[in-house]
Amino acid sequence: MTAYKIFKSLAEQGYIEAQCKLGLMHDRGEGLQQDYADAVKWYQRAAEQAHVLAQYNLGILHASGQGVRQNYAEAAKWYRKAAKRGHASAQCNLGFMYHNGLGVLQDYAKAADLYRSAAEQQDAGAQRNLGIMYGHGWGVPQSLVKAHMWGNIAATNGGDASVRDVAAERMTSKEIAEAQQRAKVCLASNYKDCD
Repeated sequence: MTAYKIFKSLAEQGYIEAQCKLGLMHDRGEGLQQDYADAVKWYQRAAEQAHVLAQYNLGILHASGQGVRQNYAEAAKWYRKAAKRGHASAQCNLGFMYHNGLGVLQDYAKAADLYRSAAEQQDAGAQRNLGIMYGHGWGVPQSLVKAHMWGNIAATNGGDASVRDVAAERMTSKEIAEAQQRAKVCLASNYKDCD
């Protein structure tokens, strides 16, 4: 019996882990032909039973229009459910939706809060985006020091260093040193002391 048949049998019996795994198999084309519509079907079943990864992946498919008609409001709904349960990538993606007004009313403060929640879980994309928010003063008080700090942390975690580098072009050497020190403190405190 193939892995697909085993997971399908379990999924049809209502096992949510198997439902999510089938969604992943269809989504990624693992062991079978990629089929986004079937991925949506299985993710939906698991997501409705509060499976956080299925909720997040369902948000991705709705945002991208894969397997379903693109629907940012529906994507935001599923990201929100996963974000409330602490899923860092869902928090970052929902923050991006609030940042850009995709499927939700644009709200920089909500975007910054969501980016911060994900950033504190070492999500480099959220760290970069939070740096952008500080650099422009969107939803947070403008601070080049904090923009540099979060950009530096993102780079440390394998993310894009451009936010740090752009902020540094407008900062004094004393401000850069302060930002670097704050980044060290933030990392050393496991994201508990980042302000």
